[in-house]
Amino acid sequence: MSLKAKYKTNSSLVNDGVWFDVCTNSDKTKCRVKLRRTGPGNALWSQAWRNQPQAEDLQELTPQQDREAMANVYAEAVVADWEHMQPDDDGKNWPCDHEHVVKLLADPDWLELRNDWRAKADSLVPFQDKREEEAGN
Repeated sequence: MSLKAKYKTNSSLVNDGVWFDVCTNSDKTKCRVKLRRTGPGNALWSQAWRNQPQAEDLQELTPQQDREAMANVYAEAVVADWEHMQPDDDGKNWPCDHEHVVKLLADPDWLELRNDWRAKADSLVPFQDKREEEAGN
């Protein structure tokens, strides 16, 4: 495998985002999230971190403030969109806006969802060009 195939990302995918399936709701709609990649390749990433408390202030944050800071970064830089997001599984879709992303990801009861999205946004393969062997060539 070449260096390019192993490590190079596609900047359009990193910055525009990639759709990931989350679950199927009780009303049979498919919940999906569009995530941008974390890190400096994402043009919004550094700016989102600059909007958060300064490094010396981070040790003074309460656990809730820390969760909210990370949720704000994800709302600004990582979560690009979602479809059929129904946290209450009641058929009512939440809009994908800053307020709802923070409300969901800052809630400690949704830690595993946040961890799942972080793992997806940190991963390399979804943000690379499709390899020829995967494309059927």
